[in-house]
Amino acid sequence: MSWKDWVDGYIINHTEASGECVYAICRRGAIVGEDGAIWGEVNFEFLEYEMEQENDNGGMDKFVVNEWANLKHAWDNQGKSSLRGGIRMNNEKFLLASFDEDRNVMYLGGDKKGACVAKAETCFCIGVYYKIEEPLQTSFEKTRQFSAGNANGAVENCRDKCVESGI
Repeated sequence: MSWKDWVDGYIINHTEASGECVYAICRRGAIVGEDGAIWGEVNFEFLEYEMEQENDNGGMDKFVVNEWANLKHAWDNQGKSSLRGGIRMNNEKFLLASFDEDRNVMYLGGDKKGACVAKAETCFCIGVYYKIEEPLQTSFEKTRQFSAGNANGAVENCRDKCVESGI
């Protein structure tokens, strides 16, 4: 099973204990090494780009955002990012909702979106979701309403599978 298959099978399309698969519960996902190398992904990337931000004098400052460096910095500081640009993935900004050190998980929010970052021994499992009104399809030919808790659970389940596999 490739890393992309792990992302697709555990984060993007989450199979519950009942055997029912909820399709596209997360729209973006990745398994990333501790060095920022993406092992497997679906619609996901860390970018590096220049941004402008207003300074205290009303002028504009240019700086470079490295999304992996900012995310890793936030992780290492219990979700608090002091680097310019804040927490970003796929050129989208996220805000810290909560950081649970005991469970090795960081929950992020944004305007009609969210993300879950869960740490295994040697990698991070990441899922990005968008709060949509239309129901999600399932493998039992049913529909489900979107739930951020279920999306977060999919990412945490992927992390748990990595831990069980010694990864």
